[in-house]
Amino acid sequence: MTTVSSISEAIAMAAELIRSGRADIAEHLLQQVLAASPGHPVAFRLLGMAARSRGDNESAIRWLEPARDMLPGQGDLSRHLALAYLATGRLDDALRLGEAAREECPTDGGIVNALGLVRAAMNDWRGALEAFDAAARLAPQEAEIRHNLANALLVAGDYERGWPEFEWRRRLARFTGHQPDTQEWRGEDLAGKTLLILGEQGFGDTIQFIRYAPLCRRSGAKVVIAVRPQLIRLFQTSFPWASVVSVEGETLPAHDRWCYVMDLPARFATTVSTVPADAYLTPPPPSEWR
Repeated sequence: MTTVSSISEAIAMAAELIRSGRADIAEHLLQQVLAASPGHPVAFRLLGMAARSRGDNESAIRWLEPARDMLPGQGDLSRHLALAYLATGRLDDALRLGEAAREECPTDGGIVNALGLVRAAMNDWRGALEAFDAAARLAPQEAEIRHNLANALLVAGDYERGWPEFEWRRRLARFTGHQPDTQEWRGEDLAGKTLLILGEQGFGDTIQFIRYAPLCRRSGAKVVIAVRPQLIRLFQTSFPWASVVSVEGETLPAHDRWCYVMDLPARFATTVSTVPADAYLTPPPPSEWR
């Protein structure tokens, strides 16, 4: 690997390997680049990105800091370094690099989003909301950005915008909610209909948001709740008027409409003052505790 063309090919191959999740192979190739061309700035940058993809942010910083000195003005490089600082708790450095990245690439939604993440970690939710809002305008179809915006809006108490925006979580690769082929409930009249409420994400999320089940009943619906098996007994004793089943079954009970449990606040147009506050959980009797 002594010619410019072979180094260029190796660099291109390494970048593709990182994108495809094969950082270890990319790092081996990039070390060969550095053996042939010590101090190659793009090799430094890519080694930093490879380390970040493996979760080794300390190593990422060791590569990205000199890379940024050799390649000034590259907003995406500054973004990666800011996020590596963020992951290692160096919040002041993360903020400095996040702001620098935005100055370098003010129209890149991903870069502005990274600044929002840093501000949120510093508990500057007003600043985070400004960044996420700007990022969403720049990249309106990026689910991760829209999900971050939703969280910032909800923290700010702007439920009118926040709850509808929160539906962008469904487009995240990590979203695991089941989606029936039947009609989703969007807030229309439920009288005489069977509503299937689908649990999602962790136990805590489902437990928090199931507080809306009594409102569904009061709206005239027959309520069916589908959750992970560990929650079935708790919800049976808490909502004896509902049918509680496992969301992990091959088939779900017959129903007219369905709704994810974390979308119920949006369906009821929840504001800060209308969050259901009544006690709603009844544990099984002590004889069933283990």
